[in-house]
Amino acid sequence: MCGKFENSLYFSYIRTEYTQIFGREEACMLEKLAKQTAIYGISTILGRFLSYLLTPFYTRIFGLEAYGVVTDVYALIPFALVLLTMGMES
Repeated sequence: MCGKFENSLYFSYIRTEYTQIFGREEACMLEKLAKQTAIYGISTILGRFLSYLLTPFYTRIFGLEAYGVVTDVYALIPFALVLLTMGMES
């Protein structure tokens, strides 16, 4: 079988449905893809949620000048990520 959840009723049902449509190996690949997508998706959502939760904390703790610096850093992070990951596709 594909993964460690092979005895799970839900995953066995899903695997059976995909196996009927695609085949055993393709169903296994789709299951792995779904798990990996969930891992990346959860980490992205969690990061954005934490940023949303910390905004009131930042506004209360920092003054206007410091909060402006934090905002500038948040604005520069996407550009830095583009430069840092350039040519390093996984």
